[in-house]
Amino acid sequence: MTNHNFESEYNLKLIVAGIASKIGEDFFQACAKYLAQVLQIKYGFIGEFIDSTRPQIKVLAFWSGDRFIPNFKYDIEGTPCSTVYETGLQIYPHSIQQLFPEDRDLLTLQAESYLGISIVDSHGKNVGHVGGLDTKPLKHDYEQQKSILKVIATRSAAEIEHQSSKKALKKQNIYLQRTLKKLKRLKLNSFRRKKCLVWEKWLPELLMRLIILSPLFWVI
Repeated sequence: MTNHNFESEYNLKLIVAGIASKIGEDFFQACAKYLAQVLQIKYGFIGEFIDSTRPQIKVLAFWSGDRFIPNFKYDIEGTPCSTVYETGLQIYPHSIQQLFPEDRDLLTLQAESYLGISIVDSHGKNVGHVGGLDTKPLKHDYEQQKSILKVIATRSAAEIEHQSSKKALKKQNIYLQRTLKKLKRLKLNSFRRKKCLVWEKWLPELLMRLIILSPLFWVI
């Protein structure tokens, strides 16, 4: 095994071990951080598509070299992420600002290079992407970069599906609880109406009997 292959395998094992026990936000943060550290780039991020009229990303984790920055949303039109959305995988080793002049965030981040891959769920749906940027040109090690992107994208797809299932189950439980409360109220209201109907039917006769049987009635 060559040193290059050994390093690639080591990096993949490092990522898998680092994210294996993580779930939710911790998982996505670990993925973003390991992506940047293993590829030796400044920025790493994981994003999920939002259902909207135009492709929009909700960032689940963004590592910025020494810390995580708060999650945010952005439109992918005019960004390198739009080409990942269309093709599934893209690597721009240099001159990223010149290629996407409309993306002002690239200027803010002082980005020079970019790489990204689509996150595809078990149904074949594009649900987001994994991306990385650097302030210098990328190393010419594209096969290793692709391998690492694919590992993180596959794990991210599983976690996004898991989180979506949890949200759907929680939403369903809330709906069932509300439905049960409504049924209980309807049952109670129905019981009360039946009691009222019984009273309306028997109250006149009951009052008449009470009047007849009451000694006070005769005194008066």
